[in-house]
Amino acid sequence: YPLQQTCSADCVSCCGELNCTIPNNATCCRRAHAIRGASFQMDVKAITQDYVQRVDVNFSFPEAVLPVPTTIQKKWGCGDVSFDQCTSNPSISNDVTVRFSYAQGQDSMTGIYKICYQAVQVSDPLVNNELWARFYGGSYTQNSCLVCIALRIESEPFFVETTLLQQGSTDNSVTIPLAVGRTLRINLLAAYNMGGSTASLDIFPLSEPGLPSGGVLSATKQVNLTGSAVPTAFQRSFDFTPHVGQQAQTFSVCFAAKRTDIALQTPLNRCYIIQVYEATVFWKVEKVGTSNVIELRYLRDTVTVGCPVSYFLYAKSQFYNIELEPDFNSTCDGCALNETYVVPSCSSDPSLTCCGNGKCDGFETGISCPVDCKNDNFDLKQLVLGNSANEYTSSIQFSWTPKADMRGRKVYSCLRAKDAVSGTGAIFQKLTPSIAPSFCFVFDVEKCSFCLSGGATFERITRTFLFNHDWLLLYNNNPNIPNPDSVPAETRLVIGPTYTVKRGDTVMSIAAWAKTTVKGILDHNPDMADPNFLPPGSTVCLSVCSQAASYQW
Repeated sequence: YPLQQTCSADCVSCCGELNCTIPNNATCCRRAHAIRGASFQMDVKAITQDYVQRVDVNFSFPEAVLPVPTTIQKKWGCGDVSFDQCTSNPSISNDVTVRFSYAQGQDSMTGIYKICYQAVQVSDPLVNNELWARFYGGSYTQNSCLVCIALRIESEPFFVETTLLQQGSTDNSVTIPLAVGRTLRINLLAAYNMGGSTASLDIFPLSEPGLPSGGVLSATKQVNLTGSAVPTAFQRSFDFTPHVGQQAQTFSVCFAAKRTDIALQTPLNRCYIIQVYEATVFWKVEKVGTSNVIELRYLRDTVTVGCPVSYFLYAKSQFYNIELEPDFNSTCDGCALNETYVVPSCSSDPSLTCCGNGKCDGFETGISCPVDCKNDNFDLKQLVLGNSANEYTSSIQFSWTPKADMRGRKVYSCLRAKDAVSGTGAIFQKLTPSIAPSFCFVFDVEKCSFCLSGGATFERITRTFLFNHDWLLLYNNNPNIPNPDSVPAETRLVIGPTYTVKRGDTVMSIAAWAKTTVKGILDHNPDMADPNFLPPGSTVCLSVCSQAASYQW
C-alpha cells in the first residue's frame, strides 16, 4: 500500500459493522471469511520507493479481541515472490511481507473480528525527529492509512462474500438497479465446515416472495475458491431479464442454503431487492455553431428554404442506451403557447390537412409524413450511445434542409426515443418541460427568402428557380451581395416584400395593386391553401414588377 493516502477515520471505525455505509471494495475496509474450526491466514505487503528507508507493518485489534493463537511472520525483499517461496533478505529493508495467521479450535467463537494493519516507516536512530520537524516541517517518517479486515468467522452453512458475485448485492439493504432487457446475474455461493463430510449444500429460492417472471436458476455445483479462506463452496446462479411491462417495479428475491444430510436445521437466508427502472428520457438541444444548450423536449426555430440547419440532441435515460428514429403521425402537445402541432392520419378525419391526402400541407414534412411529402434532405447520425461511462447520455446530430414547397409554413418533425435493447416499450410516456418520449422540432419557414448553393448568378437563379421574376429586381432586393454573377454558398436571398392581407383582399386585387401577376403570387406562396380565401392578417410574398416607391407594405 502507498505510504501516503487520503485516510478516512470513518471508514476504519465502522468497518465490519452491519450499518456501515463504506463500500465492500473500499481500500480501507476489507472483508474476509473463515470457517469455525479451520485455520486462517493472510499476507500483507508494504513497500516504499525510498531505498534507504526501513518499512514495517504494525497490526492492531481495535475491539481488544485477538483471535488466538496468533502468529506474525515477516520476510524482507520478497518482491513479486510469494511468501512461501521467498527467502528473506533483511538488507532490502524497503520491502516487507508479513503473514498473519491463527488456527481456530472447534469451540472458537463465531462473529466478526476486526484486524487492522498499517505500513510504517521505521525511524532512523541517527535522525533527530525534533530537529527534522523544526527545519523541514512534518515528521521524518510517514505511515500509510490504517486498513482493517472485517473477519467473519461463520457457523455452518453460510453465504460467502466474494468477488465472484457480479452485479448482486450482499447487503439486504442495497437495491440493485436494472433496465428492461438487461440480464442481472447473481452468483450465490454458500459453504460449511465439511470436516470430511461429502454432503452438499442445497441453495434454493424461498417461496415467499418467490421469483419474478423471467427469473432462471442454474443447477447447484461445487466450486473451488482458489486463494480463499473458504476453499470449497457450492454455487448456484440466478439470472433475471425483465421484459416490457416490468419497468417501474420492485422485486424482492430471497434464497436459503442448507445441508442435504441434515433434516432439521434453520437455513440461512440471503435477500436481494431489484428495482427495474423505466426509461425516463431527459432532453437537451444545441444548435450547431452556437454554445447555447437548452433543456427542453422541443425546439422552435426560424429557418430558410435551401439553408441547411444542424442540431446536437442529448438524450439521457439512466441505465438505458437511447437511440432515435423518426416519429410518424406524432403530436407535439405544448410545443408552443396555446398551440398543439399534430399530423393526423387521414383515416381519422379526411376533411383536415392530414397525412395520406396526397398533399404536403399543414405541419407535414418528409420526416413526419413521407406518404405526402417528398423525402427531406435530413440526416440523423448517432454520435455517442449512452452508457455507464457517460452517465447514459446519448448524443445525436440532426441535420435538415427545408424545401421550396415549405415556404411560409409552420412545419414540425419529431424524433422518437427507443432503447437499443428493448425498443420503445420501456420508454416513459409522461410529458414535462424536459421529459418526453419524443423530441420535436417546430420550424417557422421564412416566407419570402431562400438559399442556394454557391457559384450561382442572379440571372441563373431567376431562370431556374424564380420563374416570372426579373433578376435585376432580385439584385436590388439583396444589396448585401455586391457581385450578381457570384452568389456565395448558403447566402440568404430575399425575393421581395411581404403584404399583410386586409379584409376583402383577393389574389387578383393584390396582384393588380402590386403590379405583378396572379401566377407570380401563387408561385411565391406555396402555403396558400385556398387562393379564393385569404385570411385577414396573413402575409403574401410579392415579386413586384416596378419600383413601386409609393407602396406601403
